[in-house]
Amino acid sequence: MYNKQTWLDEIPDMTKPIYDASGKQKTDPQTGRPLFELVQVGTRITSNRLNTMEGGIEAAHTLVEQLAKELGGNFVAVIDGVMGLSCSAEGLKATWTAGVAYVGGRRYEISAGEITLNPTQGQYLYVDIDGVIKKTTSEATAKTGLLLFYVATDTSGVISSTDGRVNISLEEILRKIENTDIPDASLTVKGKVQLSSKTNGDSEALAATEKAIGLVMTEAAAAKQLGVEQKALVVAALNSIGVAASTSERWAQLIPKISGLIRATGNATAAQVLSGATFSNSSANGLTGTMANRGAGGTVTPGTANQTKAAGYYSSAISILGDADLVATNIRNGVDIFGVLGNLIPKRSATGNAAAPNASIVVSGLAFKPSIVAYFGDSGVGWSIAGAAVDRAVLGNTTGNHFGGQADSSNKYTPPSIIFNADGFVFQSIGAQFGSATIKWIAIE
Repeated sequence: MYNKQTWLDEIPDMTKPIYDASGKQKTDPQTGRPLFELVQVGTRITSNRLNTMEGGIEAAHTLVEQLAKELGGNFVAVIDGVMGLSCSAEGLKATWTAGVAYVGGRRYEISAGEITLNPTQGQYLYVDIDGVIKKTTSEATAKTGLLLFYVATDTSGVISSTDGRVNISLEEILRKIENTDIPDASLTVKGKVQLSSKTNGDSEALAATEKAIGLVMTEAAAAKQLGVEQKALVVAALNSIGVAASTSERWAQLIPKISGLIRATGNATAAQVLSGATFSNSSANGLTGTMANRGAGGTVTPGTANQTKAAGYYSSAISILGDADLVATNIRNGVDIFGVLGNLIPKRSATGNAAAPNASIVVSGLAFKPSIVAYFGDSGVGWSIAGAAVDRAVLGNTTGNHFGGQADSSNKYTPPSIIFNADGFVFQSIGAQFGSATIKWIAIE
């Protein structure tokens, strides 16, 4: 049995507005109208209820068509005791009155009309499955739809005609309906269904009552209100970071804006970011760098003391000067300069004074064997000499005397011969002409 829905008007008490926590009157989230306490709760119009109506109308039409097809077949309906689609023929023209026909289980309302007949033929008028009256010479074709009329013609008019309409009475249809078993409805089969007020069930064979839908709608309204409040928070958060957003936008519009935000990543610290510059990492946003800006890198010239370039940011490269002379052969043996170990062994030298006797001058006790001796002497009587001697062994000559020198301007003195020893040298043949003047000498290893 059909359970009729009782519809009630919503009656608000206009003297009792509903306020939110801030003291502002609440509004309906769907219509925007102010909310008041209700004297009578109205029946809410929902898509579910409207779809239920549509489903019922569809089911009724389907049932009628099914009954018409199964119980009555193809027939002309009797309306107010009159069966429509009455046909007649005159000359070579057939006409019919308006009426209702059921063909293939579908109902067609057909207007009055006419059709031209073919001469010298027997022909049938019928309602095709598309609801259009057509003519054919084949009785089998006519019976695929609803046969209305048969007429035979000669060259100018009707020879004979037969009314072929059939109908079924409402009483007969109702009698057959009472004997029809309507199956239980399912997801695949239309039929009768039991009502239920449960809101937490999982049955697919029960229909929800008004009470069940009302409870669900109350929960849905609360969830929607929560959604409105949460949307306001999301919009405020987007606006705070410079993203334009409004509570009037749908979630479908806000979600792409949220998805478009780039989450901060990385592991940079304040000490790694230039002072005054802001940055974010995976743990925080709006951080400020502390790295000092040192300007241009400049040039560093090595010296005897360590030099330190303070930590920080340099806008250009730092150049450390080098020197092509920083090689081992230029560094004293055993001395390490910037990682270069020297192998240069310098020549030793010694200097001294000797009073020139009338014979030889002997110099000994040096820490090396000299190979070059230079000297200078002043006679004390108005002239002087200067000279140098080289050990011939240094030059590859191991025979003969070792001498050399330069006479003074008066050529009064012949340079002496010098013998090189392991720890000194000997001036030979100084001569009495030089007297006892002092000779200054330097010996080089």
